[in-house]
Amino acid sequence: MSTSEPPPWPHCAHGADPVANPVGCRGIHVPGHTACLAHLADADRDAYLAALTPGANIDHCGTTFTESLLDALLNALRDPATGNARIGKATFGSAIFEGRAVFESATFQGAAWFESATFKSPARFDSATFKSKAEFTSATFESDAGFTSATFESDAWFTSATFESYAGFESATFKGDARFWRATFQGGAYCARATFQGGAGFNAATFKFAAGFVLATFESYAVFVAATFEHNAVFGQATFKGDAVFDSATFGVIADFGSAAFERDARFDSATFESNAEFESATFKGLARFESATFKGEAVFESATFVEADSLGPLVCAGGGGCAVRREVWQPGDSLVRYPPSGVPSHSLVIDSGDPSALRHDGCRSCSVRVPRHDRGRSPTVRLRQRRTTGRRSLSGRA
Repeated sequence: MSTSEPPPWPHCAHGADPVANPVGCRGIHVPGHTACLAHLADADRDAYLAALTPGANIDHCGTTFTESLLDALLNALRDPATGNARIGKATFGSAIFEGRAVFESATFQGAAWFESATFKSPARFDSATFKSKAEFTSATFESDAGFTSATFESDAWFTSATFESYAGFESATFKGDARFWRATFQGGAYCARATFQGGAGFNAATFKFAAGFVLATFESYAVFVAATFEHNAVFGQATFKGDAVFDSATFGVIADFGSAAFERDARFDSATFESNAEFESATFKGLARFESATFKGEAVFESATFVEADSLGPLVCAGGGGCAVRREVWQPGDSLVRYPPSGVPSHSLVIDSGDPSALRHDGCRSCSVRVPRHDRGRSPTVRLRQRRTTGRRSLSGRA
């Protein structure tokens, strides 16, 4: 919404100037008045707050809140039985919170609308409960944003939201769809032990600092298509019960999926790993697809388990000097790696027996095979020590 255009609701207009500020204050009128809560006369504000009861609907679109003004509003809505604020439908679209916004342990019984809101100081929603839709589309958090142990009983939308500092969703529970499409996390994004019962969408999200999903549980689909991780992306011990889709994602530093469990398909088609990709002890129960994925560092699959996957790749090993595969024990008959680098004939690594010395590569028997390339530089490594499968499976790759 342009600041030069008036909002679609009846607004306060306090401080309007025909030249410098034709719109003035954008806060919505308090019912029965022609000013917003911030610019209401003291006596009228006191009367409005005194009339509120826990569970009341409130609408303060476009209003600018100091910390003391927000505290006064939430105090009027506190449930005496719990001591926490209980709000019906909460509408704070385009509101500006200049001081700390403390909604800890609050209950939003109706929809919670914070679309395009701006939080200039820390925003605390820890242990809050959202019983209906939580809408934070295009919201801006200029300081820390805390949603630790929050419960979203319906959809939670953070589409195009901007988190300029820490974003904490540790142990949060999302019972509906969680949408973080095109969200930008400029500080750390921490979702350790979070539970996503509905779909989790992080399409085209940008993580400029560490992204932590350690021990997170995705009970439905988890989609990170075209997401960009500019720092470490840590999904260690995460559980993906639905499809996990990281197609065209970019991992700028470490991609850690150690001990992660993929109970359905895992897709990393056209993903780019700029540094090491770690899948040690990961379990793939569905398809494991890395079609045209690019590994510029080491790709480590030591002790990984592939239950149904018939292929892993083709992979692009772009470290500059070729690709190496190291392995101690293979399943007889497995077709492990296929390299068709540009300008070099296709090579296949095939196991003739259970003997680890029986790795055949164009007549060369070795457990460490390097496919030459004309490029110079350090070669990345694809390591699959103690890979386990339930039948004949293949790992195909492209250097």
